[in-house]
Order: sequence, then C-alpha cells, then structure tokens
Amino acid sequence: MKKDLRILIIDDDDFDRKIYKRLLSKIPDHQFTIEEANTSRMGFSLLAKTIPDCILLDNNLPDINGLDFMVQLKGDYPSMDIPVIMLTGQGSEEIASEAISKGVSDYLMKGEVNENNLGRAIISAVHKKELQKEIAEKNQKLGLANTQLEKEQHELIDLYHVMSHELKTPVASINTFVQVMLDGATGPLNEKQQEYLNYIAQSCNQLRVYIDSLFEMSRLDTGKIKLTKKPEKIDELFKKVIMETLASASKKNITIDFKIEDQLPLADLDEIRILQVLINLVMNAICFTKEGGKIFLAAEKDHDANFIRVSVQDNGPGIPHAEYEKIFTRLYQTAKKNDSCGGLGLGLSIAKGFVDLHGGKIWVESELGVGSKFIFTVPAVS
Repeated sequence: MKKDLRILIIDDDDFDRKIYKRLLSKIPDHQFTIEEANTSRMGFSLLAKTIPDCILLDNNLPDINGLDFMVQLKGDYPSMDIPVIMLTGQGSEEIASEAISKGVSDYLMKGEVNENNLGRAIISAVHKKELQKEIAEKNQKLGLANTQLEKEQHELIDLYHVMSHELKTPVASINTFVQVMLDGATGPLNEKQQEYLNYIAQSCNQLRVYIDSLFEMSRLDTGKIKLTKKPEKIDELFKKVIMETLASASKKNITIDFKIEDQLPLADLDEIRILQVLINLVMNAICFTKEGGKIFLAAEKDHDANFIRVSVQDNGPGIPHAEYEKIFTRLYQTAKKNDSCGGLGLGLSIAKGFVDLHGGKIWVESELGVGSKFIFTVPAVS
C-alpha cells in the first residue's frame, strides 16, 4: 500500500516545478498530493490552510530568499517542525551550512536532482519528523508518569511518617499494661495467662521494630537523618553487635565470631547508624542460618585506602544472582524468605541508606546452598 504524503512546492520557475512533480511521480511506494506556490507569500497563504508533510523550497524566490523564508516559517509556526528540502541553482558549502542551521532538513542542487536523491531526502526528512514526534509524545508520557510516581512516593513517605507516629503510642500502652500484669500488679496469674501475656509482649516488641523501620525509612527519604561521625574501632562495634544479637543466636545454637585485620585504621562513622546496619545484617543472617550454624564478621582494608571493608557471612541457603540488586530495594522480599523471620522488607533498604550517607557502598556475594556474605564499606580515618 502506497503512503500518501502532502508536498508543498514553492518555486517561481514553472519548468522546475514540473520537473519536481515528474520526479515525485517516479518515487516508488509513495503517492504525493502536490500544491504549488511561486512566491513566499502564496506559500504562506497555502500553509495557513493546510500543513504539508514536506516543503520543497527554492532558495531564490522573487520576494524573499530561502533563508529568510525559514526564519519566518519558524516564527509563524514555532510548534510545527515542518521538514524543508531547499533547492538552489547556485550554492556553496557556506550557504548549505547556514540553511541547515536555520532548520532546513536537506539541501540539493537543482542540476543534480533526480528521483533517487529527491525521494531519499523527502522520505528521510518525513521519517525524522515522525520519529521526533513519537519521541516527544513518549517523553511527555514519561514526564507524566514520573510526576505520578513522585506524587505516590511523597504519599508513601507521608504514610510511613503517620503510621510510625500514630502506632507508637498504642503499642507502647499495650506493652506497658502487659508488663504490669506480668509483674503481678493486677493479681496472680496462672501459667496459661503468663504464656499468652508473654506472647503479646513479644508481638508488641516485633511491632515496635516494624514501626521503627517505617520511621527510619521516612527520615531517610526526607533527608532528616544527620550523621554524627567520630573515629571508632571496628572490633568494639563487633563486640556490641554480638551482645545485642546473642540471645537470638543462642535460640538456634548459632555461633558468632569475628576477625579484624592487623593494623586496621579507625573508622570515621556514626556509631549508632553503623550498629543498626550490622545488627540488621546479623539478624538477617541468624534468620536464614540453620540450627547450629555459624556467622562470621570480618573487617579489613578496602582496595580504596580511604575505606574499610566490613562483612557479615552466613551459611544459609544463599541468594539467587538475579536478586542481588533487588534485595536492597524497599519492601522487597527474597524468594527464599524464611516464613519464621517476618519483616517488612525495609531492613536492607535502610542499611543501604545509612551506608550511602557515609559515602560507602553495600553489596552481596552469595552461592546457593553455601551461604551469603553481605559487604559494605565505611570511611577510614586518614
């Protein structure tokens, strides 16, 4: 099926216009509807009625030259990128260059025009315009989609913030009353009542962890977290992490050990935030490590002398390579998630946020059936 294109020929030479029409009739796979004008004024009069797919423009019109025509065309139709093929009997590279700079799609010498180069010039110019239009439409859609995504992100941040604040008070109240009852202030409790109340207390503590995660995520998103950095010994951080996670590890008979490279420099970091990163990684390791397994912490100089490399290694099920990047995005749950671990899928995202604030990087190395090693870098004191 032939493609129909509307062509406007603006040339004061009747013979030249006839040649162009004859050449156009020979171009395969295209059918041309042609309008003619012998002056720029007549050309603009026709443009006011119908916008063509392409203009064949003589550079030497009786009332205006082609370059001035292009200036007026862009002024009158700024939003219409109409392809223009300029034709001239006499020209130079300088004129051709200036014509292109004024928006001309192509530049042909009249004595060299044939159905091949004329057809190629027109089809190429029209195709380019169509591509530009398609790209502009896609960019507009992407812009609208991006605006919508930004709006949804702000709404999600607001939701995190509201939830973390509004839920803290009732959860704290429940936990307080449970502890009062467990302490016997409301009277003696039988064994079953104590069991249920302990379960409620554990659930409250877990819920508090979730709320804190939401709160930290909202603060990261809004840039409200400011680091308080000072020189710290990594081995002291490791000892604190082990103390914090020892009870959870003991329940599964998991051992936690660590090794520090000799002459390791002090780290320049916010102790509270990096402790959160390490505790999160160790608790994840405990979650995925089988009964009687091992978790190993290590710290060494990074390839970049300005950083220290810290790692947490387990002997759990491992992580598929396709999930290496995804696991650090918020709300993502790995396909091998242990149902007993729970969680909102925010821990690793928060850890990445804290490491990023320190100017470091975090990543994972893993082998299915062998285990995973989470690695991150923190600045070294120079």
